[in-house]
Amino acid sequence: MDNETPDLSHLCSSLGEFSWWLFEGCAKQGRTRMTFEHVLDARLIEGRRKTHQPAGARLALDASDADGLRQRINRAYLNNWDDSRVRRRLHRLADAAVPDAIAFVIDDTGIVKKGVKSPGVHRQYTGTAGKVENCQIVVSTHLASESRGLPLEMDLYLPSAWTDDLSRCQDAGIPDDIEFRTKPDIALDQLDDLLAAGVGKRVVVADAGYGDKTNWRKALDERGLEFVVDVASKTKFWRPNEGPDPAPEYEGRGRPPKRRFPGEFQPITVRDLADELEDDMWEVVELREGSKVRTSRFAAVRGVRSAHRAVWGREPGKPRILVVEWPEDLDSPSHFFISNLPLDTPLETVARLGKLRWRVERDYQDLKQDLGFTHYEGRTWTGFTHHLTISMAAMTYVVACQALFPPQP
Repeated sequence: MDNETPDLSHLCSSLGEFSWWLFEGCAKQGRTRMTFEHVLDARLIEGRRKTHQPAGARLALDASDADGLRQRINRAYLNNWDDSRVRRRLHRLADAAVPDAIAFVIDDTGIVKKGVKSPGVHRQYTGTAGKVENCQIVVSTHLASESRGLPLEMDLYLPSAWTDDLSRCQDAGIPDDIEFRTKPDIALDQLDDLLAAGVGKRVVVADAGYGDKTNWRKALDERGLEFVVDVASKTKFWRPNEGPDPAPEYEGRGRPPKRRFPGEFQPITVRDLADELEDDMWEVVELREGSKVRTSRFAAVRGVRSAHRAVWGREPGKPRILVVEWPEDLDSPSHFFISNLPLDTPLETVARLGKLRWRVERDYQDLKQDLGFTHYEGRTWTGFTHHLTISMAAMTYVVACQALFPPQP
């Protein structure tokens, strides 16, 4: 069953058809299987709050059934069913739901919480609030085109304050084998899972929280993945055709000498490199087609190489494309992108891929405003992991329906 190619038009003919296919094998009893339809419906119905109690009240055919329905929905979140199995089925729908997909967009989002018992909750920075807040952080990988996107993987980030506290983890039901992983590590594991599941390779797009890490970009290279990722303004690269001085000839005594640094050339920050660009290098690029055309100004420097740890003798990285975005109405550049796409890739292609990260912000907005992503009130690892999977399923259903019945021009 898991190897069958799903018929999108059949699955999206009703929420019941979709939920029965998606959760087949997760529960044997028909009544329990019907509950999964209610679970998804609770994400999709109109309502200010989409926690279990108001969802049960809205979905119940009779007021006397509301509490029983709430309990069944709650049990569906707490029962042990295989998230990875459900997600693999969602992966098989992804290409049909987003047929023009061109990128994997990686990002993270915060869920502001009170208290200290919800798994992963901690005082940490979240872009959602724009400051350090008591919150949970979810790392996600999205399949994106210029017109739509959906999350393929979502995982909770556990700070070391959690993974170093065994009793706290046990109280929240976190498995003993869960270890601390950085957000970039979580993102790499998600990409590995997607590739292992047979999801086709796409260009990886991410902000500087991921792209600024040289070893993370190297890991993408090792997986054969192309990327266009943000880097911070202070990140240093070697200019094209520049690098450290060659190492002196080895005389046979002691350790072989490394390449000399500093030497004739010096690495330069991408911010300073932007100031060196000539006027004729800048181009205005249309970032979106259609009725709402948006443009910005970009320049490309082809052949820059990473200068990470150059002072300790590390060899320069492979030649890359550096793209600078500097809108004419700003006093300084707004973004810097580094890419391992072929050096002759048109500037417009790299720029539009780099700016495609906006899609993930729209996905988060839809998840939070329309699908109740931030409304889950459980305090267990199992419940929250199921919540992530159910949120992904609800959004996949919505995006798949949109693919079947796109809006008129």
